[in-house]
Amino acid sequence: MSDDKGAAQPFFGLRCVFVERLLAVVLFFASGLGYAAGENFAPQRETVGQWHPLQQAMLQAMQQRAYRGGVLLVVKDGQIVFEQGFGWADRAQRIAMQPTALLRIGSLAKLITQAMLKSLQRQGRLQLSDYAFCFSEKNHKGRCWLTIPTHWSVATGWEAVTLQHLLAHQAGLGSRQEDPALMELRVAQQLGVAVPPARLDLLRYALLKPPQPPVGTAKAYSNLGYELLGLVVEQAGGKSYVDLMHQLIFAPLQVAASEVQAARSLPADRDGREPEYIDDTLVPSLFAPGKQVYAPDGGYHQENLLAAGGLIATARALGRFVTAYWLGSGEPRRAGETGQYWQMEGVQRGMHALAEQWTQHGNDISLVALFNGYDAARAAALYGELEEGLRQVYPELRAGAVRQQGQDVQTQTAPGILSLLNQLRSEKRRCGAQEMVPAAPLRWQESLAQAAAGHAREQVLQRRPGIKSVDGRDLFARWRQQGYRSAAGYEYLLWLDRQEEAVIHRWLEQPEACRLLMQTSLKEVGIAIGTLTDAVGLRQGKRLLVMDFAIPER
Repeated sequence: MSDDKGAAQPFFGLRCVFVERLLAVVLFFASGLGYAAGENFAPQRETVGQWHPLQQAMLQAMQQRAYRGGVLLVVKDGQIVFEQGFGWADRAQRIAMQPTALLRIGSLAKLITQAMLKSLQRQGRLQLSDYAFCFSEKNHKGRCWLTIPTHWSVATGWEAVTLQHLLAHQAGLGSRQEDPALMELRVAQQLGVAVPPARLDLLRYALLKPPQPPVGTAKAYSNLGYELLGLVVEQAGGKSYVDLMHQLIFAPLQVAASEVQAARSLPADRDGREPEYIDDTLVPSLFAPGKQVYAPDGGYHQENLLAAGGLIATARALGRFVTAYWLGSGEPRRAGETGQYWQMEGVQRGMHALAEQWTQHGNDISLVALFNGYDAARAAALYGELEEGLRQVYPELRAGAVRQQGQDVQTQTAPGILSLLNQLRSEKRRCGAQEMVPAAPLRWQESLAQAAAGHAREQVLQRRPGIKSVDGRDLFARWRQQGYRSAAGYEYLLWLDRQEEAVIHRWLEQPEACRLLMQTSLKEVGIAIGTLTDAVGLRQGKRLLVMDFAIPER
């Protein structure tokens, strides 16, 4: 799954790999992406005119991530001006990706759920201040929605949860590895229910422990929270989630029901316009006990995820949605209303989806990109790469991504993270299929830290983490400016959506990142964090972690 964001991005990492004397070619060899274009990509309808830079940016972004197929759509002033499929929907069958393909959209479904809730609230069918759960022994002063059976074992604290808490990820439900929506086998085993468990089974499991963090005190990203909002929507609207979605959201936009549908977990049940989803991770099947399957083909229960991340859609349908609703609030866009900038992302193994609204400085441009693959190590840079192609099409956008008035970025070096990295390096570790031996501790290098701090500041201001600086400098140029020279180096950019330790551990789940950290040739590191702040210094959005790893010159 994924977080969403406005003017700040969720945790995902970008790896930049350089060997200074081989800068022009090493990026592809070092990252293991030396595929022939003809093998991975279907023949492309490429123009030499206005859209050529954006097409090239899309193709290069896909090649660097080994994404086999994708669809890109651009909306300007409410009109679709660009729409194209890239690569393969099914490489083995030589089926090219069509612009009308239906692809999984992951957590972009949460944006639709949010808009549905706001619509029901405007109709008076619910209020976001309503309580989420109905407990017979507790006398709520307000309306409540999901009835909790009296025989359930329920910890204290859950009676305070409102729909607003669920919407804002502040209900105290487990996040990431503790999100019941992502640990269904464990839930079924502990509760003694059939696999896959139902959404209410997941809730029953969550309620066994007190809310953590306490309700309303902090954000803890929860897919289960949005699955529960889907149940509330069905109760309030008196129809299934999908039927209500079309009635409230897409039918008024003249989007056919066939263009946005419920996703299906198993390949045999999918729509004929869906591509294959590419991921080589084998996981236990939720539908065939004892069987291992590729994660997109039965490792997620798409039917449960529905309101949280279980939809498929065409890029055109999402393009209609982003012209009608603000991604950050779910409120309808009024004619002439501008001044907002939002980036949202949805991910699962085997899919990656982006949506962006850019309505600052007189511009009104939206972008939707859907892919049938996911590369967590390079996810953070994808927005910036596509935006750069779009800026070449529309040069007036170059002024539009810079900070808003009154915003600034605070940067700090982060030597405290060094001890965590060295602790991780000190232990034998399995990185994918490869066993890595313990490695010597890294040394703190202040010049690298200052270079990382400068890059963090610039990239947070631009809201587009990428390899190059705005002025075109690469990693080594930034290091040389600080008086540091190296034989080789690496840079990772990670959005901090929680404690640094949790982000680092999730980063290391990627075999490539794990292998990099355990390289015995790495000797020195500099780390910095950039934070967007408002005029009085209050934090806005997530923080950006920049880690610069180096092999010094001998």
